[in-house]
Amino acid sequence: MASKLNKWQYIWLVIVLLYGSIVLNKAIKEYVYIYDSRHYDKVINAMDQSNRDLYFAQKCNTIDTEPDAPEPLCYSLTTIDSGTMYFDIATSRQDAERIQKNYNDVAYNFMIFATIKFLTLFSLLWLIPSVIFYPFWEWFVDGYNRSNDNDLNGRDSSSTGEIGTQRIENLMTRYFNFLDRKGTVFNFALGLGFAVLFGAFDILAPSKYSFMMMYLFPIALTTWFAGQTAGFIIVMVCIAFWSYTTSQFDLLALTWNIISTLSIYLMISVMLTKLRFLWEKDKILSRTDPLTGVMNRRAFDEIVEYEIMSLQRQNSPLSLAYIDLDNFKQVNDHFGHKKGDELLKAIVACFSNNLRRTDIIARMGGDEFVVFFPGTDHNAVKLVMQKLMVHLRLLSEGNNWPITFSIGVITSVDSNCDLEEIISLADKLMYEVKQSGKDNINYFTTQAAEDAKSAGQRSPHKNPYLVFQKDR
Repeated sequence: MASKLNKWQYIWLVIVLLYGSIVLNKAIKEYVYIYDSRHYDKVINAMDQSNRDLYFAQKCNTIDTEPDAPEPLCYSLTTIDSGTMYFDIATSRQDAERIQKNYNDVAYNFMIFATIKFLTLFSLLWLIPSVIFYPFWEWFVDGYNRSNDNDLNGRDSSSTGEIGTQRIENLMTRYFNFLDRKGTVFNFALGLGFAVLFGAFDILAPSKYSFMMMYLFPIALTTWFAGQTAGFIIVMVCIAFWSYTTSQFDLLALTWNIISTLSIYLMISVMLTKLRFLWEKDKILSRTDPLTGVMNRRAFDEIVEYEIMSLQRQNSPLSLAYIDLDNFKQVNDHFGHKKGDELLKAIVACFSNNLRRTDIIARMGGDEFVVFFPGTDHNAVKLVMQKLMVHLRLLSEGNNWPITFSIGVITSVDSNCDLEEIISLADKLMYEVKQSGKDNINYFTTQAAEDAKSAGQRSPHKNPYLVFQKDR
């Protein structure tokens, strides 16, 4: 793993570790050793009663109300929590050390318990968001600096940042899609768990700290992925925890603060609901073809580029088909554009009914479509395309449409290819079909680099590590 990290990632990792150590050290000092203002009283009250009574009997611990009274003679012993215990000079050293030992034992147990409690909460608050946002860590460890990216894609080192950014976007998109697929119940339970976790931390933390902003995370998570109603429920849970920990004793001020905070939480939940609606609408408009409902070129490129990188890691094959409708202009000219639109919708429906759910369909524009087949070798894609061609011809003949289909199919046996390259090659294969009479399928297969070298063949393409085998 270390060999995959560059200097900037090492710097980033060092900064994170330094910051984490500073935060941890500060938090331990504030939360564990000081604990809260009642730490001393808690330890004293937990001591053995005989030792506690003997310690409280010391003149050094009494408040002398007479101004002219002489100060008692005392000596002191240091405690394990850096405190000081004062003893009357008449108290034997043995009794004082016994009291000190009893205090230290109780204080040590308190510190162990407080440390475990703090580290548990701190780890949860640190690690759970890391797990929730796992795509970042996946990118950081395995995605950003793969040494073979430049060789596989023909990109120079200046594009590394762009590649990393694209991977992050794709990973985050996949993870958000994962949460969407989990549904309302799962995301509501996840948001409720975070609300309870943050509420417990808020209750256990010193009262001088405010954690009002911390509750925005479960509110936002639940509202975005589970809906406005679920978000409102989490808002009420969070406001209950927050109001329980507030230290305001004025009833009017307390009521005002609760209502103000509740209004802020509800406003944020409503805004996120509206943003989600607008985002969904914009997503549909920007990533799908408005006529047929399949992906447009932009969405196709984003998803398929990541799929290719995933297949490259697994050394799995892939195939891509470029489909053009012959004589489509005649349909528009003779039957009108409305009939042409119905034809395109029927063609897409035929694609969907005869392809796998994992196959990715996109409209490239006009009467041209492309289909990506992940994990599909030459023989498998040939069977699929022959079946699809039969159904397309039946559809055309059944509706008396004067159209045929010219298709170019390219297969990469190890996914050692670039998306733009295979689309361009499949497009060229399709045009070869058009020039040779239309209504046919043209296949090409790319071999691995080792096979090409051993065969001594040269590729017609700019990538010298690919050799093509033609199959009609």
